[in-house]
Order: sequence, then structure tokens, then C-alpha cells
Amino acid sequence: MLSILLLGACQEQTQLRVAVSPWLGFEPVHLAHRLDANQQSPYQLIELTTPSHVVHSLETNQVGAAFLSLDQAIRVVDRGLDLQLLAITDQSYGADALVSQSHINTSAELQEQTIGYESNSLGALLAADWLEYDGFSAEQFVFVEAKLDEQLRLFRDGDVSALLSAGPVKSRLIDNLNGNLLFDSSESPRIYYRALVVRKDLSESEKLQVKRLVSDHFAGQQWMFQNLVEASKLIARRTQLYSREVDSEIARIQYYNQEQSESLINSIDFENYIQNLSQRMHSLGLINNNFAAEDFSFFELEALDSIKVKAEDGGV
Repeated sequence: MLSILLLGACQEQTQLRVAVSPWLGFEPVHLAHRLDANQQSPYQLIELTTPSHVVHSLETNQVGAAFLSLDQAIRVVDRGLDLQLLAITDQSYGADALVSQSHINTSAELQEQTIGYESNSLGALLAADWLEYDGFSAEQFVFVEAKLDEQLRLFRDGDVSALLSAGPVKSRLIDNLNGNLLFDSSESPRIYYRALVVRKDLSESEKLQVKRLVSDHFAGQQWMFQNLVEASKLIARRTQLYSREVDSEIARIQYYNQEQSESLINSIDFENYIQNLSQRMHSLGLINNNFAAEDFSFFELEALDSIKVKAEDGGV
């Protein structure tokens, strides 16, 4: 009865809007929506085509929550918006990559060539890490802006020699456009996390919807791995990939369940990670300030126990 009353209250008040861009680590929340027979989710998923659009929607208060890379969250905080970190959703282990045209087989062949990347996304950090890994400097290449929703066209038309890409788009570059994989996140010594965050200025009704959002994400993730064949088909249909491509991309992402996410966020290692990442981003000119873990407040969900029970029961 209480949950019904809370749902009614959420529907009468401000609906939480949640921004998300294409990334298979975020698919669990889509699966949860797909499998909710009653379609009673109190929050609204806003599907955007690029990570940059997700950041913009968060900064301009068009949404109250967002799925994005952790370095993007740090950029948003750096620009003055207070965020709360809800969860670490996953770690990229090969799903972010540098993909070249078919006639280019090595990074050295890219020198003085045009490389597209999305500057307000994890792509900027991956570019710096690739340059360091292969011993190049940025001046040896021509970097141009290429947002995720432009990348297939730019690559197909030959406007770029390579792209720093991610997720479903990266898969299409390789499988549909014969791109060559030159470097991916599994080769980097650094870790690339993606996360779920909310603005700190949420209303009380929106905070109640946040609990449902977190519940749905982790329950959807558990269902995905318990029903991987069916989940792969559903994701393939939604992302316009083949099931084998979905399976391949899922294998390049380390998913964090709720317990793993909480354990990571509360660890000393994570505090050190935030500090080191912010220092690196500052040295690269991506942010103006250095941050520590205490600069993010971690959302304590009152319904945490009930969320865990729901996930253990396998419900979505």
C-alpha cells in the first residue's frame, strides 16, 4: 500500500527526468523498463544521442539525473554544479576504442591524419591515454570534434582517418564499415568508470523516484545476466546491433552489481582514484580544479534494504 501511495505522490508532483546516451553498460535500466508489464515507472528516461548532450541536459536543469562517465561527472562538478554519486555502473574493458579506416593498420600511419573524438566525453581522456601508451604527442595528429551521433557519417564519407568511439557506434564502425581496431581501453593501465549521478537540488518527490531508478538499474542488470540469451536479443533490437555484436560488447564491459558499486565507492582505493583522475584531468586542461572523493556526496538510499531484496528475488 505504501508503495502505491508513494507512486501516486510522484505522479502528482515533479517527474524525475533521467538522461542516458548509447552505452551497453546502461542497458539494464532499459531492460527494466521493457520488462515492466505495468509500465508504472515514476521517472522518465530521456534518450539522447551523445554523451555531450547528456552533460548539457544535466547542466541546464533539463534532467535531474544522468548516466555518464565518471570523468564527465567530474567536469560537471568542476563547472560549479553540485552532484551526488549514486552508483558505479560499470568499467570499460575494451568497449572504448580508437578505430581507423580499413587501409590504416597502425597508429604510426595516422600521423598528420585527422582523428575525430567527442571532446566533452570520455573520448578526450582516452585520446590522451592512447597518445601516452603509444609514445606520441597530440601535435603529430589533427584532432577534430566528432560527436557520437556524427561518427558513422564522418567515417563512411572519409572525412576522418580514425575515430575515438564507444559502444554500439564503435561496433558498427568495425563490423559494418570495416574499421580497424588500433587501441582500446583494455590496453590502457588506467580505469574508465561510468556512473549514475543526480543533481543535489532534487525535490523530495524526485528523491523518492531516485530509489526506484537505482532499484530498476540493478534489478535489470541481474535479470540480464540470468537471462543472457533473451537479454541479448532485446538489446540487439533496441540498439540495432546483431546479437553477436551485443555479446561481444558485453564481454568488453565489467558490470558492477549494487554490492560491488557500494563497496567501491566506500573504499580508500576509490578516494585515491578520484584524486588521481582529477589531477590527470587538471594536467590535461580538461578541468580547472583538483577534486577528492569528499567533493562528491554519496546518496544514502533509505530503501536500500528493500532494493536488495527485490534484486535477490530476481524481479524487475
